[in-house]
Amino acid sequence: METADILLNGVGAFVYEDKILLYCKAADPKRKTFHVTVSQDGLHYYFFDDTAIVTTRSGRLEDIQRCADFRIVSIESGYVALYTKKTPTTTHLCSALSHDAIHWEKIGRIASLAEPSVIVSNFTYNGQYVLYTGGTSLRAGFSPDLKKWKVTKNPIITSKGSIVVGWAEAQEDGILLVYVERNTEGGTTYHSLNAHLFSRNDPVKPLWNSPRVVWSQPEEWKNRKLRPVGIVKHNELFIAYWQDDSGAIIALTHPIASFQKGAKTSSFNSIVSKWQHNPVLSPVGDHAWESQAVFNAAALYDEGKVHLVYRAVGDSGVSVLGYAASNDGLHFDIRHPEPVFYPMRPFDSKNTTGRWLVHSKRIISGGISGGCEDPRMTRIGDRIYLIYVAFDGWSPQRLALTSIAANDFFKREWNWDMPKLISPPGVVNKSGCILPEKIQGKYMIFHRVYPNILIDFVDNLDFDDNTWLKGEYAIPPRSNCWDSRKVGFGPPPLKTDAGWLAIYHAVDDRDDSRYKIGAMLLDTNDPTKVIARSTTPIIEPTEHYENGGLKYGVVYPCGSVIMNNQLIVYYGGSDTVVCAATAPLPVFLDALKNEASSQLQPVSLVHRPSLSN
Repeated sequence: METADILLNGVGAFVYEDKILLYCKAADPKRKTFHVTVSQDGLHYYFFDDTAIVTTRSGRLEDIQRCADFRIVSIESGYVALYTKKTPTTTHLCSALSHDAIHWEKIGRIASLAEPSVIVSNFTYNGQYVLYTGGTSLRAGFSPDLKKWKVTKNPIITSKGSIVVGWAEAQEDGILLVYVERNTEGGTTYHSLNAHLFSRNDPVKPLWNSPRVVWSQPEEWKNRKLRPVGIVKHNELFIAYWQDDSGAIIALTHPIASFQKGAKTSSFNSIVSKWQHNPVLSPVGDHAWESQAVFNAAALYDEGKVHLVYRAVGDSGVSVLGYAASNDGLHFDIRHPEPVFYPMRPFDSKNTTGRWLVHSKRIISGGISGGCEDPRMTRIGDRIYLIYVAFDGWSPQRLALTSIAANDFFKREWNWDMPKLISPPGVVNKSGCILPEKIQGKYMIFHRVYPNILIDFVDNLDFDDNTWLKGEYAIPPRSNCWDSRKVGFGPPPLKTDAGWLAIYHAVDDRDDSRYKIGAMLLDTNDPTKVIARSTTPIIEPTEHYENGGLKYGVVYPCGSVIMNNQLIVYYGGSDTVVCAATAPLPVFLDALKNEASSQLQPVSLVHRPSLSN
């Protein structure tokens, strides 16, 4: 926030008619008035009035330097503000009334409340005003006259950290509350912006199963101390104002659509459609090598067809790779009767006898768990590269790389190169894939070491026995979001006009028994930069084929293609079948940009003559 020669502390924000007022106090400890600045767009402000005051019932001026957290709303007779006031021994909540949102008359102190609180604007319940107050839990209060409040003893929502309420409005479908949640991990405080919907007929009754996390403080802000200033709704946007430890006031803009649904749902629900005839591939009982499960399929769209290389588990319990193809991306009428890739080296299986002997009905070898898992496939030039998870049934899983000439692949002549390990020993490393284009002359490889997505740049793909991926860059989980525990890339990113579209999987600390799928946009020229990231999953395990197989609650992507301007995501359901979900690409990209990329912008403040003079 550019404040010229005045250092201002933000204390609140409010929409007055069609303008946004940002309330600030100067650092001068003797000043009893505070500044009101005004903006048309919420980002560019000028001084409107510097004589704003709060007077007590005795006519004295409130000590504005001790006041903060102004939450201002409209009521039938004007405007009401709740604010916190610090004394030498305590902090308490106060209320004030105004006819112009500039000059305020203090009503008094609200007994027993000390946390920032907000009244639901232009709404009464059984003739009483309603407020929400935070702290370690969220509670509600009721008052017939704005003076005496009865606050619920039982919490509505509890928090592992603390809740700072910011905005509340009664809508047709319920009371929408927007608030900040603070959590501390490893000595670092993280903030998230959350929304929850409560019943108009019972304001303590949540209508959503859990809060909606609209925005989470990114990892790159972990050393940036933030303080919430206020939240407003203006011109199809929610604008959240924050002040950091440098004194700058910043604005985060969020589309209103991001606040409309609960945590279990998403605007992607109306865009991404699971294929009505899922699964697209299922186990084949009379193929011993794929009799138990087929899932986690790599995908490639080329030669007018979608080609899948999928993980298969049969009677032996060992993972091999199968092949299927489709002209429309959904009906896979071409399916190879035998594995197209199988364990060849000791790191794939404890079987060290060399090449496996494979027949259409059975595998000639001792059956032990392990094998070739979770492939990802990328075409670069005239070769198709395949990264998979190599598991010998005992050692930590590692990433292996092989390749095949594109002509051989399309002719189904499976002349794969001998695979080689590319991740270091002793470290579980999964979810490996290669970007389809070089970046500044280097190959870009994504992989996962718990809990992060890692990124490496390499000059070539000729790994030797002493060359391993290092993890030069990281895309971490997000605290207090649906992907808070661990994240991993699915298929190789797809190039679009909006950037590289990356489909990924994640697990939430609050729902750690289920895998879900999300999406990111990476910068076209520097794919280490995430420019948009879905605030909710795009696919969740809700169907019987995602919950009734070998592993409950799993949707796991390994392949995606763009075909006829449509995005198709291929994912494993319950570690048993291959499924597909589709979305119109332009609509999907617009939703991802709108939902994920809350825009951080500095607030500029320009001196103008005070209108009160």
